[in-house]
Amino acid sequence: MLARQLLVSKALTEQQKPMAMRKALAALLDRELLVQEALGRNLKADERALQQAYDAGRASHKDDRAWREFLAAQGLDEATFLMELRTQATVNVLLQQEVGKLPPPTDQEVQAYYSANPFRFGGQRRLTVSQILFKLPADPDPRLRLEPLRRAKAALTRIRRGEDFAKVARELSEDRESASSGGEIPPFGKGEKPEEYEKAASVLEVGAVSDPVLTTEGIFILKLRQANITAPAPFEQVQEIARRLAVQERRERAMEGLVASLKVKARIETFI
Repeated sequence: MLARQLLVSKALTEQQKPMAMRKALAALLDRELLVQEALGRNLKADERALQQAYDAGRASHKDDRAWREFLAAQGLDEATFLMELRTQATVNVLLQQEVGKLPPPTDQEVQAYYSANPFRFGGQRRLTVSQILFKLPADPDPRLRLEPLRRAKAALTRIRRGEDFAKVARELSEDRESASSGGEIPPFGKGEKPEEYEKAASVLEVGAVSDPVLTTEGIFILKLRQANITAPAPFEQVQEIARRLAVQERRERAMEGLVASLKVKARIETFI
């Protein structure tokens, strides 16, 4: 619900708020375009299903007071909650009509989806990197982190000027276990390293070296040596899952196409 999206912005930093507000506004505009299109086609929400949805939401709270407090926390009251349900249900009727026009994917399209999305079927990207580590002091004072950052930048400058990564790692890395092998560490997959570490490694081309990467373990400089994808489950075992996901992706693209076409016809002005 839009009200919840707007409320979330209260917990964001000042730098994050403008982007969050623009995203919330974009979602509101997209939904309004879909609502207007649905009304233009004389499509309406099923009032019986709408009441059932409202009753289901209400039933999860022990009394009227708890229900109203829950709604207030979302920036809603009973009337606006029902209006939100009706709006979404109206949009859903339109989406169902659009989806109904789509042909089912062919066997070849399902196979192509499977081949293009190995990670959805058990495949995993495993990276092999070399690293140079500069440990952070135990004291959380950010000023004390300037020295290891300075040393990391100095090491990176040497590498950028052509010095061998392994040589610099042996000389400077404070992870002595990997330093002895020129910074080489075993391959790893998603979830095995700190998030910042994985993100930095995943965008590197083979042979490329990262900027300094700050993690809770320290400041790293990374060099990507190899990137491999482990085999997903056999197609025969996941064929029906692949078919459902291919259908879902086709529906999402159809909806994006519908919204894009409505934007072309609409006149929209924003002032934030």
